[in-house]
Amino acid sequence: MIKRITAGNWEIPFWFGAVSAVLCGTAWSHSSVNWADAREVKLGYEIEPGDNVPAQRDTTVHYVVADNTLWVRFYAKEGEADKIRARIRERDNIQGDDAVGVLISPAGVGGNEAFLFWVSAAGVQMDSHWNEARQEEDSAWNARWQSETRKEVDGYSVEMGIPLTQLPLAADKQQKWAFDFRRTLPREANYVLASQKMDRSRPCMVCRFDPVDMQLERQLTLSEFEGAVSWLETGSYRTEDGVAMPKKRDGNVGLDLTWRPLRGASLALALKPDFSQVESDSTRLSNNSADVFDNPEQRPFFVDASNSFLQFQRPFYSRNIGAPDAAVFGRFSFVGGDMAMLYARDTQTTLVLSGLSGSNLTEYRATDGTKLDSDNLALRYRHQFDSIGQVAVSVLGRQSSGYQNHVVGVDGSAQLNARFKLDSSVLSSTTDDPNGTRSNGFASFFRLGYREGDWSASVDRQQVSPGFRADLGYMPRINFRKLNGFVRRDFLFDDNAFLYRAGLETDYWVRHDLNGELQDRVAQLAISGSGQGQTQATAWLMSRAGRYRGQMFNRSGIEWALDATPIDSLKLSLHGVFSGEIDRDNVRQARQRLLKLSNSWMPSNALRFEFSASGTRLANNGETTFTERALDLRSYFFLNERSYLRAIVRDWQVDRELARYSNPNRPAKEQARDWQLMYSWRPSQISTLYMGVASGRDLEQSPLNQFQARERNWFMKLNIGFDGNGRFF
Repeated sequence: MIKRITAGNWEIPFWFGAVSAVLCGTAWSHSSVNWADAREVKLGYEIEPGDNVPAQRDTTVHYVVADNTLWVRFYAKEGEADKIRARIRERDNIQGDDAVGVLISPAGVGGNEAFLFWVSAAGVQMDSHWNEARQEEDSAWNARWQSETRKEVDGYSVEMGIPLTQLPLAADKQQKWAFDFRRTLPREANYVLASQKMDRSRPCMVCRFDPVDMQLERQLTLSEFEGAVSWLETGSYRTEDGVAMPKKRDGNVGLDLTWRPLRGASLALALKPDFSQVESDSTRLSNNSADVFDNPEQRPFFVDASNSFLQFQRPFYSRNIGAPDAAVFGRFSFVGGDMAMLYARDTQTTLVLSGLSGSNLTEYRATDGTKLDSDNLALRYRHQFDSIGQVAVSVLGRQSSGYQNHVVGVDGSAQLNARFKLDSSVLSSTTDDPNGTRSNGFASFFRLGYREGDWSASVDRQQVSPGFRADLGYMPRINFRKLNGFVRRDFLFDDNAFLYRAGLETDYWVRHDLNGELQDRVAQLAISGSGQGQTQATAWLMSRAGRYRGQMFNRSGIEWALDATPIDSLKLSLHGVFSGEIDRDNVRQARQRLLKLSNSWMPSNALRFEFSASGTRLANNGETTFTERALDLRSYFFLNERSYLRAIVRDWQVDRELARYSNPNRPAKEQARDWQLMYSWRPSQISTLYMGVASGRDLEQSPLNQFQARERNWFMKLNIGFDGNGRFF
């Protein structure tokens, strides 16, 4: 039956005595859990905004492993229940709501990754993957797990069931994991409670977790399958300058299948792996950008696979595998490390061509212009030395007709002592191009980090030779050496003060080409603060210079950013840049002014509006060269906790003063307007339905001609998850 909890002025439906992840009408059964055997943990510390002060609210956690599942139960007390923030949202979006979570490192405190599982007070799930080497969190990672949220007289409770198959565990019976349990309470400040003190002297996240000895039963289950069938149908109608193009209708079916016969071993196979991402938004490049756009991975198969290949440099970037027919991924985890392998047959060969000053995206084709298939292979072996450090070896290759690129590398990290950490990476590449030329290259990266109390610092050095290419990766600069360093001091005040945290940071880096010529120089001072109203503000004072096409340009100026939540239902963000800049079209000095406003407003529990507007002006000697603006308005209407309607309206426009262009071969005006209406239903983490319609218009206009294109399309994408027992989810 449906219960309700009051949060602020909104009433929110709660499933009481049933699972928030009920699938296909069946309830979640966990009667085999014996909570008397569970371990108990108290969230006794407030780590934000307070500095390890005693928690003012009581939160108790119990966890136990039973039936090949990690069970976690939270009891979050709140004396003022009307202050609990709990709203219906889409999955993986719980920021701004009360929530509880468990952070797990299956390889212990020395592990290179962690898996985060959160549930909001409204029952919304969020899971993500943390990579220790790059200090990055990826919320696109999804596991198959269950949770239940209940209203209690003095707060709320959450119960999670996380199958052990969803974690890269070793096959050994005796294991050392590491946990951290958290609770967030967004009030006048964003309070974070934790199960242990925050050791601010440790330069890592996983190493701060609490180590726990775990004893697991060995298990061989040949029927441990899970997968998804994907079906996509699209149709489009396009006109160019009023001339109708042939209508198009495409359909495709794909299959993702994962087999975990033994804990610590997994094998995934994909045919047409998640060939479409209609739930993602396309983003236009800045008009004055030097690099190709770095899009985050969203395809589930490649999200899982990519996590095993992340390192300080990026010799592997799964977005370069653009249209694969088939792919296979395998991972074997053991106490002390893991091995991973990925192979994909791609129907195209997309390359990031890097240079000293920027990069471009291109596609390798045959001499007659037809696309060429490519074979893509990535191998990685990583060994962990308890909590001291780790070392890994990677081999990557891409090969097509008359072309091949191979990269071999070694990377690692070492905790020199309690305060110092060393990270390093060395890569070597060999490339054979169709014209018969061969190039060899080398790339290296070394970083020494330090942290003690409120002080932190690091210094790193990177060098990439002119012949280096990582065609299965993303490294947008070559032929340089770079030295970078920073020092930061944090100031912590009373957590009830208007300003409860501040920071002062100085950064300096310099980049030369390998002939010794200066390319970039940056020295900046950053001042930041956090205060009441969940306010965060940062200002950068920048002294910068950069070389472009043989000339040095001044890029000094100021940048600032402000985020605030003045009331429960409204979040505001402001960002501004006023600085010197390079006018890349005309190769001359310019001044840049950029302003961006974003806000999110929830007038009711079922309705949310998001609006962003940005404008950029580039000027030379006080006269405008071009202006660029982008508007984005979207609204969400939630039918329930698993389905919503989304409407998007966007407008992007560039206006150029061609009289101020040295070579006026660009359009005087470019404009794109589009809208999309989409319905989303997500009964589980894997099973999804997206369907909708969209329309767009592109305009290029110059004094001599005008080009206009319009396109209308519709789409429907369905993913159906299943397991080895014939159950759908």
